[in-house]
Amino acid sequence: MPSILYANGTAIDAAKIEGDTLYKQAMRQVIQDKESSTSLAEIHLPDEQSITATDINATAVFLPMLQFLKLEANKHINTSLMEIYVTISSPLDDSALFALHSASQALGVGPIRLSIPAWQSALRGWNITSHCPSYKTWPEPASEPDDPEQLVLVVEYTRAGLIAVLAMEECGFSMEEREIRNFTLGSAVDWEGKSDDLEVAIREVTKPPFQTGSSLWRYGPGGENVRTRDDIAEVVVIGESANDEVLSKALESVFGEHWQSLKQRHDERAANVDPIFVAARGAAVRAFEDLEWLTNDDWVDVMELAKESGE
Repeated sequence: MPSILYANGTAIDAAKIEGDTLYKQAMRQVIQDKESSTSLAEIHLPDEQSITATDINATAVFLPMLQFLKLEANKHINTSLMEIYVTISSPLDDSALFALHSASQALGVGPIRLSIPAWQSALRGWNITSHCPSYKTWPEPASEPDDPEQLVLVVEYTRAGLIAVLAMEECGFSMEEREIRNFTLGSAVDWEGKSDDLEVAIREVTKPPFQTGSSLWRYGPGGENVRTRDDIAEVVVIGESANDEVLSKALESVFGEHWQSLKQRHDERAANVDPIFVAARGAAVRAFEDLEWLTNDDWVDVMELAKESGE
C-alpha cells in the first residue's frame, strides 16, 4: 500500500495489493513460528526477539508485490523511484530482510529502508504528536510549556489477527509500553464469543496499573500509579479491518463512556487519512524528515551546543 507525499504537503494513497499464495504461506509460517506458545491474554514488554522467515524466497514472494506497487507509484510521480520505505508490524530476522533487499535491488531500487514499526508510523500518519516548543528554542527557554506525555492505544486489526500496543508519546517520540499479538482473532474468522475474546485481549493490554517499561518514574516519587484507562488520550485503529463492528463493540465495552470521545477523534482523523494507508503515510512523512535532516546543517549546530553544555 504505497503512499506518495509531495513537497507541498498533498498526498496520494496509490494502491492496495493483497499478497499471493506464496506470500501468505510464508507469512503463515512466520506467524506459527512466532506465536507457537502465545496464549490469548499473553502480554510481553518490548524485547529483541525477531521473526524468523528462513524459507522466504525473495523472487517468489516479494518481487511481484514490489513490482506492482512501484508501477502504481510511478503513475503519480515525474521522476524515478529511488528508495522504498517499508513499515512492518513485527520484527524481521536477517533472512527476511535479505529477501526484501534482494527484491528491491532486482527492481533497480536502492536497499529497502525499514521505517519505524507500523504502530509508530500510524501516529506520524495521523500527526498524533504533543506540542513541545522547547525543542525549537533549546537551549533558550520556550515562552510556553511543553505538552505532557500522553498514553495512546494503537490497534492493528486485519483478517490475519490482532496487534494492540499501549504506547507513551511525548514531543514526537513514542515508546511501546505493552503489546499483545493474537493471530486467532482475525476478522476473517467468525465464531460465537469472538467479541468477548477481543474484549479480553484489549482489557489485558490496557489494564492498570500502567507501570511498565521506562515510564515507571513518571507516575510518582515512589513509582505509584496514578492513571486509569480514562487517561488514554487516543485510540488509533488501523489495518484493513479497522471498521470492523465486532472490534468496535469490544472497544466500547472496554472504555465505556470514554469511548465516545475517543471514537470521535479517531473518526475525524480517519476521514483525512484512510486507516488502511495511515502507516504508509507515516513512512512517507518519515522519508521527508530524513531528507530534511540530511540536507539541513542545523543539526550540526545542535550537536555542538550539546557538547558545549556537557550533555
